[in-house]
Amino acid sequence: MPTGIYKRTEWHKKRQKDSVLKGKNHPMYGTHPSQATLKKLSESHKGMHCSSKTEFTSEKMRKLWKDPIFRAKQFLASYGKKCPKRSMLGKKHPNWQGGISRFNDIIRNMNQNKDWIKAIFRKNNYTCQVCNIRGGNLEAHHIISFSKILNDFLNKYNSLSITKNRYQLRKLAITFNMFWDINNGITLCKKCHKEVV
Repeated sequence: MPTGIYKRTEWHKKRQKDSVLKGKNHPMYGTHPSQATLKKLSESHKGMHCSSKTEFTSEKMRKLWKDPIFRAKQFLASYGKKCPKRSMLGKKHPNWQGGISRFNDIIRNMNQNKDWIKAIFRKNNYTCQVCNIRGGNLEAHHIISFSKILNDFLNKYNSLSITKNRYQLRKLAITFNMFWDINNGITLCKKCHKEVV
């Protein structure tokens, strides 16, 4: 068989689409399994159940998948020891900055940050300040960027380690007013936020 790149014309695409065995074109369209077949299937599945190790409820799995460490372990398990990214994780990555990204996530997921976002929306009457459209996919935008505030905060408390003193830094972040200053935020819709950033 010849090898190479084959260009598919519109005629080829239409021909393939028409010949797809789905709907009325499928040979089993409109047929239903007989009662005897359904009974056989039912009998064959009786007594089958998952082992206690794999019997997770969907709620438990949902909680597990929210944990970034669990997700990372699942990713590594799927690749095994030959995982191409295993050698680039954490401190081994050339852009490692001492775990700052996880601390960034901790602050962004705090209740104070959620309250700050709601306060910005209320202040601007749930209206985008660029296109003046009310409602929709709104986002709170920092006038002085969040990364600059975070760097100022970390420079102020540079004697504390992000990895070792994470919980102490979290408590200090609650009292650091620049994170929660309502005058440092405006409401933008998702589209305008992309253009501003």
